[in-house]
Amino acid sequence: YQEQEIALIESEMAKYPEDATYWLHMSVVQLNSGVIYRDHLDPIEAAKRMRRAIELTQRILDKDPTNVGPRSGLARMHLQLGRCYSKTKDTAAMLASYRESVRLWEAVAGKDLQAYQVTQMGESYWELMQASRSSDKTLSRSIAQRFIAHAERHPKSFAEAPSRDWVQAARDLLK
Repeated sequence: YQEQEIALIESEMAKYPEDATYWLHMSVVQLNSGVIYRDHLDPIEAAKRMRRAIELTQRILDKDPTNVGPRSGLARMHLQLGRCYSKTKDTAAMLASYRESVRLWEAVAGKDLQAYQVTQMGESYWELMQASRSSDKTLSRSIAQRFIAHAERHPKSFAEAPSRDWVQAARDLLK
């Protein structure tokens, strides 16, 4: 079904190449199909789809850089891309994707984020903290500190498992 949806949106994008609505629709389909490919089929194909989603979302931001929706979406996409690279054992690309996710989240952190976005930002901190523990302890500790500060600003979002456990692991890392 997703392949048909991709073909249909590509057809519309060809007719209306400057209509960002189609870019958004395609980025969502690419991201969602990328998650399915990553978890069940082929993480290399998943990464390709997620990079396409990132490219389209970046085009939207190039037209409207202050739009928080695509900016937070881009942060989520980089988190998901990092998870693809984790499956393919590409540590450098994984860390770069997680770093970019955190950077993008921190750029929108002062905006009115929804509760799910606050948690997803914490998830990006968690993944980067975990991924860097063996290769860059200084980075891991720095991320743990930033994560704890974020969680303390939003205690309701980190009151239950698994996010509560992520925060505790960050605290344990700093002991």
